[in-house]
Amino acid sequence: MSITDEGLRSFTFDPIPFRVTAREAILYGLGLGLGAEPTDANQLRHVYEEGLVPYPLMPVVLGSPGMWFGRAGLDARKVLHGAQALKILAPVPLDTALVARNVISGLYDRGADKGAVVEVTREIATDAGAPVARVLSTYMCMGDGGFGGSASRPAPAPSRPDRSPDATVRIATLSQAALLYRLNGDMNPLHADPAMAAKLGFDRPILHGLCTLGHALRAVVDNQAGGNAARLTAVSARMSRPTYPGETLEVAIWAEAGGLLFEATTVERGVTVLAGGQVGLEGAA
Repeated sequence: MSITDEGLRSFTFDPIPFRVTAREAILYGLGLGLGAEPTDANQLRHVYEEGLVPYPLMPVVLGSPGMWFGRAGLDARKVLHGAQALKILAPVPLDTALVARNVISGLYDRGADKGAVVEVTREIATDAGAPVARVLSTYMCMGDGGFGGSASRPAPAPSRPDRSPDATVRIATLSQAALLYRLNGDMNPLHADPAMAAKLGFDRPILHGLCTLGHALRAVVDNQAGGNAARLTAVSARMSRPTYPGETLEVAIWAEAGGLLFEATTVERGVTVLAGGQVGLEGAA
């Protein structure tokens, strides 16, 4: 099925009602490796029911419309999750009626040989209308370019500063991280089935890009906010290459006017897996 600019922009998603249970919040935290230091209060508050606070990055896995690409006429086999951004408007409340509203907010035609870029904005709010988060997901649709849409795109995220990082932090991912993280809703066998991974050209199942982002964000928060994730206001990054479960990330951090910049590289392969990262912290200079 071929797509058109008008047709894709008019594609609509149904509102998605949901609640976040303590079990779901704990599973999300464990998927990011929280609890590796079981006496660390900053980690425990995200994985233990007493005083439980969902980790602030959790909205990226809440209220997702799932595998909608084929229904919109896109070639779902050639869709890559290219970037993610989150604006935190309020802490995620537990056992509260919430609703997610997704809309295609950007569509850019890169040409028949380069594909298209589709942006989906998700607004998460309580059933009473109080805003919780704004999520922006960017998808690279490699099989859908050349349909005649706009080629212009918003300005890219800041590139890596031309100086040494202000800090460098290493954080390990669990060998079973992808198996844990899929319990948040993304059950793509690419993250669990060695045969599927090999068919798609990978040595073994890969880690979800959002899980890699969560680990890198933890490293930034540990280094720049003393582990206090409640200070987070925003985060974004491009997912440049996949991470394999069990790899260690080396996260480079730069303090710049207006916020923090970061990128993440695997120690084992020296591959940059997250680029153009930005983090907002409440109270940061």
